[in-house]
Amino acid sequence: MIDDIYSHFEKEYPNEGCGIIVDNSYFIPCKNVNPGPSSFGFCPTEYLNLRVRYNITGIVHNHINEGNEPSQSDIKSCNALQIPYYIFKYPEMELNIVQPEKVNAA
Repeated sequence: MIDDIYSHFEKEYPNEGCGIIVDNSYFIPCKNVNPGPSSFGFCPTEYLNLRVRYNITGIVHNHINEGNEPSQSDIKSCNALQIPYYIFKYPEMELNIVQPEKVNAA
């Protein structure tokens, strides 16, 4: 799976690459709809279609030539989706997995 992720990041460079992990087993690359090298966003329609078809167990993206620490936006989105974020430092491929904060049921 790491080879597939790295290959996708290479194709997307100099922009961030993104995708999803399904069933903790395989990676599906997605189109980054945010322009520029320091942000990512899924096409809402693509993401909803994937969400209906698959059990999404991770959100993947990279930070280019910088650390793999999550931005405030990464943390906020991770918590909202309740799905772990796999953030890679590219091209080194150092991984940081950000777990969502648990939501208390009312």
